[in-house]
Amino acid sequence: MWCGLFFLPLLATSCFGQKVTVRLVDATSTKPLASHEVYVFGIAPKNFAQKDEQSEYRSRAKADLHLKTDSSGAVRFDLPNPVPDHFFIRPILSGPRWDCFCLVRVATEEVLTKGRLITTGGEANSHGSPGISPNPGEILFSLQPTPWWVQVLYPLLRDYRL
Repeated sequence: MWCGLFFLPLLATSCFGQKVTVRLVDATSTKPLASHEVYVFGIAPKNFAQKDEQSEYRSRAKADLHLKTDSSGAVRFDLPNPVPDHFFIRPILSGPRWDCFCLVRVATEEVLTKGRLITTGGEANSHGSPGISPNPGEILFSLQPTPWWVQVLYPLLRDYRL
């Protein structure tokens, strides 16, 4: 009976949604990026009764969560139960300073077991660079700032269309 009471809390916590942390870090200085918005898509229960494609697209265009990074550059949220196979993360970064659209599809199992590192170049792996590596349950964006000349010429580059 005592063994059952000991293992019951462990079993109960595994049944609830898993906690995920998204962290934004400057790759050059390893400083956290505070006060940036982060959108999470694909964690809300889907309404399969909708047949109209336009209404389905509009529901996907809305973020399920809209969060803001704290002083440590992190946001935290719980995954729903049942846990989705994958979901999308998009940090909103200012154009002249950070060159990253960064809409990333992540596999839930990978994030929860190994963590996930996303670099500015779009490379994704679970092996961190020196001083920067994700923990299990963490999605780490290691972002390179744009070069100074891009920041200076940004108003011209923004309006340039191919």
